Amino acid sequence: MNEEPDKKRPDVLWRLSKWLLDERRSTGDLARLRRMNPRNPEAAFDVLHHVLGERALHSSLVRLQRWALIVHCLALAGGRHRKGAAGFGRVLVDVHYGELRLRQLLRADLEVLLDVLPRVARRISAKSLEANWWSITKLVLNVPPDDGKAGLDEADDARREIARDFVIASSAEQAAAS
Repeated sequence: MNEEPDKKRPDVLWRLSKWLLDERRSTGDLARLRRMNPRNPEAAFDVLHHVLGERALHSSLVRLQRWALIVHCLALAGGRHRKGAAGFGRVLVDVHYGELRLRQLLRADLEVLLDVLPRVARRISAKSLEANWWSITKLVLNVPPDDGKAGLDEADDARREIARDFVIASSAEQAAAS
């Protein structure tokens, strides 16, 4: 399912997905991550330490919440991340995500994403879809409030990427229906 990452640039999401999909992982660990509230990232700290290494020990609460949201959503989605999979906008079309909800998602700050993204992840899981979670990860890590490491340019790039994938996929779906 997942490919080995480039050894020079390890893919954090690939490592997270691999951790979630590990057959030796207890169902209790996965249930804990699915039930967790990303606003309280303590439940995901062992995963964050495994995936991020020592950086997790020195991160701010807001930074840990951002990563906990990503862990929570990937756990809800069954760990289905693959770098070469469909873009996140394409997957949103596949789960029949509307344009108004897309606008809400793209304009969201961290507080709104903490509420909206778990619902999106559940929809992706219900359809058993695999996605490339990098664009949504870039959005989560870079939206306001600024925690000293967030970047508005990176958030805008992620928004454009998600919107572009969504528009292309919607147009293709409409053309196929005609």
